[in-house]
Amino acid sequence: MLENESEIKVMEQKVGIIDLGSNTVRLVIMKIAEDGAYMLLDEQKETVRLDASVEVSGLLEGQAVEHAVNTIRLFKKLCDVNGVTRIIGLATAAVRKARNKQRFIEMVQQQTGVLFSVISGMQEAEYDYIGVINSTSIEDGLIVDIGGGSTELVRFEHRRLVHATSLPFGAITLTDSFLGRNKPKPDDVDRLNEFVQSKLREHAWTAFPGAALIGVGGTIRNVAKIHQAKSNYKLSLLHGYAMPAADVKSLWDDLRNTTISQRKKMRGLSDDRADIFLGGMAALVNVLEFSNIDNVVISGNGVREGAFYKEVLDWCGGDRDVLDTSIDNILKVYNVNAHHAHHVMGLSIKLFDELAALHGCGSDFKRILYAAALLHDVGTAINYYNHAQHTLYIILNSQIYGFSHRELVLCALIAASHHKDMVKSYARHYVDILYKDDIDKMQRMSAILRLAESMDRSEAGVVKDVVCTISDDYVKLEAIANGDGALELADASNHTGYFKKVYGKNIHITKL
Repeated sequence: MLENESEIKVMEQKVGIIDLGSNTVRLVIMKIAEDGAYMLLDEQKETVRLDASVEVSGLLEGQAVEHAVNTIRLFKKLCDVNGVTRIIGLATAAVRKARNKQRFIEMVQQQTGVLFSVISGMQEAEYDYIGVINSTSIEDGLIVDIGGGSTELVRFEHRRLVHATSLPFGAITLTDSFLGRNKPKPDDVDRLNEFVQSKLREHAWTAFPGAALIGVGGTIRNVAKIHQAKSNYKLSLLHGYAMPAADVKSLWDDLRNTTISQRKKMRGLSDDRADIFLGGMAALVNVLEFSNIDNVVISGNGVREGAFYKEVLDWCGGDRDVLDTSIDNILKVYNVNAHHAHHVMGLSIKLFDELAALHGCGSDFKRILYAAALLHDVGTAINYYNHAQHTLYIILNSQIYGFSHRELVLCALIAASHHKDMVKSYARHYVDILYKDDIDKMQRMSAILRLAESMDRSEAGVVKDVVCTISDDYVKLEAIANGDGALELADASNHTGYFKKVYGKNIHITKL
């Protein structure tokens, strides 16, 4: 035995989570490393439409059940191939409504080896909350998860869950009960609207003006994909994507009179969702109307991620700083020198404060610079050569939570410009996301990051602190070092020309 229990490492594990929904079966496989880092290894989904048989007979039976069992069997094989040692099976609305749910669960376990828990609507809502609150920095919001057979609503204030409910309708049930699978009639839409509004009136707390609506589930993801396709959105990312509620309502007006064949031709809408899409979208529009919310934000995290956070990582409420947590995870996943990253970050923030009178950037850019400094070397995990471009790619395509899409682009471009100016050449790809003055501000931040990284060129923490004095003609930067700091000062001198370009002043670098 080890004398110090803290020396005992957690064994690496791989966990599979299977969400048996009313419309779709989804699998995620997560890896948790010895140091606590976690990452998505694989995911798979299959449309099975379990709710269709339940709505007709109240029983899980027929082809949908056979399809679901075969899918779970294949997912189990995928888990086995990946070395998964634990599978968490979650069955939601379709199964919990079925009269034969216990027999179904036993049959699935016998035929696939996977044991499913039938979670209640409130448990589903709680998992949604945990999945969302640990992947966004939004303070006040209404989570809306429109599934195939149920809709979960969660209100949180100051990141605390205050109300939650599960309503017995979803994209499939609303479509089949009111609209049909093709082109709906106006009277049928009116009946659907009155039905959903009557259910919402039973939960007056869903009226939440001033908050954000956080959308979870396939319906809302497809709304976002259509919205992105219409604007030729350049960032291939759904999580954190924001849409004005007015745009969602306008899209509903365009789609409510379409046929299924017309919807299948629409960019962004999945073919396998075209027949039930209007039912789900009608529910979303009704929630927007009732809640009086003006802004919709997409969450890529929901029930599966919430289950992972709670059941595997033991995370629950909204106390965690999601930006720090996701950055710390990325540093571990990519084996970044954390001491160097944090030292560069500290020097960057000190320079930000010392040069505040020159750069004119606020606390929002300080937070972005903080993240960029920590992540500036993450691209070396791919290759040292061209690691700035690799850093840009990793930041834009990793799970960095707590930033809007604009802030994520700013962070990526600042981090990628820590040696060479990549701001202007790459910013043109994101002109529809960035503000007009963002390029100038990014260059000022990248100049700070360059100096900060140079001040730890040896990655030994030689330069402990920096002090800046701003005069009319120049800036004096004095480095407080243990040792001669010659390497650090020489490397920093390479960036004096860029500093003058973006700040309009010479900079004199000396050791204090």
